[in-house]
Amino acid sequence: MEIRAVDPESPLARRCLAAYAAELRTRFPEGFDDGDLVAARELIPPAGRLLVAGDGMGCAAVRTIGPRTGEIRHMWVHPDARGRGLGRRLLTELEQHARALTITTLHLGTHEVLTEALALYRSAGYEPTTPYGDTAHVHHWLTKRIDDTP
Repeated sequence: MEIRAVDPESPLARRCLAAYAAELRTRFPEGFDDGDLVAARELIPPAGRLLVAGDGMGCAAVRTIGPRTGEIRHMWVHPDARGRGLGRRLLTELEQHARALTITTLHLGTHEVLTEALALYRSAGYEPTTPYGDTAHVHHWLTKRIDDTP
Protein backbone atom coordinates (compact mmCIF):
# COMPACT_ATOMS: atom_id res chain seq x y z
CA MET A 1 0.00 0.00 0.00
CA GLU A 2 1.39 3.36 -1.02
CA ILE A 3 2.12 5.95 1.67
CA ARG A 4 2.32 9.52 0.46
CA ALA A 5 2.42 13.07 1.75
CA VAL A 6 -0.84 14.91 1.10
CA ASP A 7 -2.29 18.37 1.42
CA PRO A 8 -4.01 18.37 4.84
CA GLU A 9 -6.97 20.23 3.28
CA SER A 10 -7.51 17.61 0.56
CA PRO A 11 -10.67 15.47 0.57
CA LEU A 12 -8.53 12.36 1.19
CA ALA A 13 -6.85 13.92 4.22
CA ARG A 14 -10.15 15.17 5.62
CA ARG A 15 -11.77 11.76 5.15
CA CYS A 16 -8.88 9.95 6.86
CA LEU A 17 -8.71 12.37 9.79
CA ALA A 18 -12.50 12.17 10.20
CA ALA A 19 -12.28 8.36 10.44
CA TYR A 20 -9.46 8.71 12.99
CA ALA A 21 -11.51 11.14 15.10
CA ALA A 22 -14.61 8.94 14.85
CA GLU A 23 -12.70 5.97 16.23
CA LEU A 24 -11.29 8.02 19.11
CA ARG A 25 -14.81 9.17 20.02
CA THR A 26 -15.79 5.52 20.49
CA ARG A 27 -12.61 4.38 22.26
CA PHE A 28 -11.92 7.24 24.66
CA PRO A 29 -14.21 7.06 27.72
CA GLU A 30 -14.22 10.87 27.81
CA GLY A 31 -14.94 11.14 24.08
CA PHE A 32 -13.00 13.16 21.52
CA ASP A 33 -13.61 16.61 20.08
CA ASP A 34 -12.59 17.36 16.49
CA GLY A 35 -11.26 20.66 17.82
CA ASP A 36 -8.35 18.65 19.25
CA LEU A 37 -7.10 17.89 15.73
CA VAL A 38 -4.01 19.81 14.64
CA ALA A 39 -4.76 22.77 12.37
CA ALA A 40 -4.05 22.05 8.71
CA ARG A 41 -1.54 24.94 8.48
CA GLU A 42 0.65 23.12 11.04
CA LEU A 43 0.94 20.12 8.70
CA ILE A 44 2.28 21.96 5.65
CA PRO A 45 6.08 22.15 5.16
CA PRO A 46 8.13 23.61 6.66
CA ALA A 47 5.84 23.45 9.71
CA GLY A 48 4.86 19.80 9.36
CA ARG A 49 3.62 17.02 7.13
CA LEU A 50 0.61 14.69 6.84
CA LEU A 51 0.96 11.19 5.39
CA VAL A 52 -1.90 9.00 4.18
CA ALA A 53 -1.78 5.31 3.35
CA GLY A 54 -3.66 4.12 0.29
CA ASP A 55 -7.13 5.56 -0.09
CA GLY A 56 -7.35 6.48 3.59
CA MET A 57 -6.45 3.23 5.33
CA GLY A 58 -4.13 5.10 7.67
CA CYS A 59 -2.58 8.46 8.45
CA ALA A 60 0.17 10.03 10.51
CA ALA A 61 1.28 13.61 11.03
CA VAL A 62 4.32 15.46 12.31
CA ARG A 63 4.49 19.10 13.28
CA THR A 64 7.34 21.28 14.45
CA ILE A 65 6.98 22.34 18.09
CA GLY A 66 10.40 23.91 18.67
CA PRO A 67 13.89 24.19 17.22
CA ARG A 68 14.70 20.79 15.68
CA THR A 69 11.86 19.29 17.74
CA GLY A 70 8.70 17.75 16.39
CA GLU A 71 5.55 16.05 17.58
CA ILE A 72 3.83 13.02 16.09
CA ARG A 73 0.06 13.39 15.91
CA HIS A 74 -2.92 11.59 14.43
CA MET A 75 -1.22 8.22 13.94
CA TRP A 76 -4.01 5.86 12.88
CA VAL A 77 -4.59 2.66 10.90
CA HIS A 78 -8.04 1.55 9.76
CA PRO A 79 -9.19 -1.56 11.67
CA ASP A 80 -9.31 -3.58 8.41
CA ALA A 81 -5.59 -2.88 7.81
CA ARG A 82 -4.27 -3.57 11.31
CA GLY A 83 -1.80 -6.33 12.03
CA ARG A 84 -0.09 -6.03 8.64
CA GLY A 85 2.76 -3.67 9.51
CA LEU A 86 1.13 -0.54 8.13
CA GLY A 87 1.46 1.36 11.41
CA ARG A 88 5.19 0.65 11.53
CA ARG A 89 5.57 1.72 7.89
CA LEU A 90 3.71 4.97 8.57
CA LEU A 91 5.88 5.65 11.61
CA THR A 92 9.11 4.92 9.72
CA GLU A 93 8.14 7.16 6.80
CA LEU A 94 6.98 9.89 9.16
CA GLU A 95 10.39 9.85 10.85
CA GLN A 96 12.01 10.26 7.41
CA HIS A 97 9.79 13.26 6.65
CA ALA A 98 10.63 14.71 10.07
CA ARG A 99 14.34 14.48 9.27
CA ALA A 100 13.69 16.33 6.00
CA LEU A 101 12.10 19.09 8.12
CA THR A 102 15.40 19.19 10.13
CA ILE A 103 13.75 17.64 13.18
CA THR A 104 16.16 15.64 15.35
CA THR A 105 13.92 14.81 18.31
CA LEU A 106 10.34 13.59 18.15
CA HIS A 107 7.81 13.64 20.96
CA LEU A 108 4.39 12.05 21.10
CA GLY A 109 1.61 11.37 23.52
CA THR A 110 -0.93 8.60 23.57
CA HIS A 111 -4.05 7.65 25.49
CA GLU A 112 -3.99 4.75 27.93
CA VAL A 113 -6.62 2.80 25.97
CA LEU A 114 -4.47 2.81 22.82
CA THR A 115 -2.33 -0.11 24.01
CA GLU A 116 -1.46 -1.21 20.48
CA ALA A 117 -0.12 2.27 19.68
CA LEU A 118 1.95 2.35 22.86
CA ALA A 119 3.43 -1.07 22.01
CA LEU A 120 4.33 0.12 18.49
CA TYR A 121 6.02 3.28 19.74
CA ARG A 122 8.03 1.45 22.40
CA SER A 123 9.14 -1.22 19.93
CA ALA A 124 10.30 1.58 17.59
CA GLY A 125 12.58 3.06 20.25
CA TYR A 126 10.35 5.71 21.82
CA GLU A 127 11.03 6.13 25.53
CA PRO A 128 9.01 7.69 28.36
CA THR A 129 9.58 11.40 28.94
CA THR A 130 8.07 14.19 30.99
CA PRO A 131 4.95 15.91 29.63
CA TYR A 132 5.89 18.61 27.12
CA GLY A 133 2.60 20.29 26.30
CA ASP A 134 -1.07 20.54 27.05
CA THR A 135 -2.34 18.03 24.51
CA ALA A 136 -5.66 16.54 25.58
CA HIS A 137 -6.21 12.81 26.07
CA VAL A 138 -2.57 11.95 26.83
CA HIS A 139 -1.53 9.48 29.53
CA HIS A 140 1.82 8.34 28.09
CA TRP A 141 4.46 10.83 26.90
CA LEU A 142 7.28 9.44 24.74
CA THR A 143 10.34 10.74 22.89
CA LYS A 144 13.00 9.56 20.44
CA ARG A 145 16.10 11.11 18.86
CA ILE A 146 15.99 10.51 15.13
CA ASP A 147 19.32 11.97 14.09
CA ASP A 148 22.43 9.81 13.78
CA THR A 149 24.48 11.47 16.52
CA PRO A 150 25.04 9.61 19.81
